[in-house]
Amino acid sequence: MAVVYGANRSKVMATPAIILSPGMWGGRLKVAMDTYSANSLPASSTIVTVRVPKGAVVVSGYVAYSALGTGTKVSVGNSSVADKYLGATSTTAAGLTHLNKVDALGVRLNEDEDIVLTISGGEATGTITVCVVYVSE
Repeated sequence: MAVVYGANRSKVMATPAIILSPGMWGGRLKVAMDTYSANSLPASSTIVTVRVPKGAVVVSGYVAYSALGTGTKVSVGNSSVADKYLGATSTTAAGLTHLNKVDALGVRLNEDEDIVLTISGGEATGTITVCVVYVSE
């Protein structure tokens, strides 16, 4: 059996220790949540929710929803990339889906980022909640 260490653990164990930036080791975990109650919200509509500050690292999150209507979907991203954190996910039945775009999680933000939900596939009626977990200094 081998004992191995992750990249950041190896850095803090080095002599002298390499100081890691907050968000990679010892940062402050924060949660931002927002809810929107849709009433016949047309497909292609966007819902601007929480703002994650410059320098933060998004590490997790989810979107929870009631049954929004036949064929409806939601994606989670920002104003530039609609599905940065979650691709179009069916909201026909109530549920909760974790943000799962691995390439977007764990990356330091170069500017403030508004989290945007995009509705597709049909008219949405019901409640949508987004939760973003991030690390900041």
